Amino acid sequence: MNNASLPLKFLFVFLSLSFYTAVSLSHSAEVAIKGTKFVPQTIEIKAGETVKWTNVSKGLHTATSGKNCEPDNGWDSKMIRQQKRKPKQSVYSHKFDKPGTYPYFCKPHCEGYEMTGVVIVK
Repeated sequence: MNNASLPLKFLFVFLSLSFYTAVSLSHSAEVAIKGTKFVPQTIEIKAGETVKWTNVSKGLHTATSGKNCEPDNGWDSKMIRQQKRKPKQSVYSHKFDKPGTYPYFCKPHCEGYEMTGVVIVK
């Protein structure tokens, strides 16, 4: 083995492990919007992780932070469209940096359908 190439090999291994660690640490959790339900309704993640909501049903939905059908200005997905019709508009993601309990709801289906969910960040 050539001693001159040894530092380059170590650098390659270090960069490879750094990339692998960065990729494996960026976790996300998924919530499906099915009919008038968030599935799962309650999801638990770690601080720094992202939740991705995907509309797999007909109709327009939102994932809006707040409780009792009242927004609290934490986040708002706007309308998430049906996955088959508008694939790029069928997904909404939000990163949660601080531990806490974050209730959310669907604006069009909160009252009457009680379409609500909770993100618990540890």
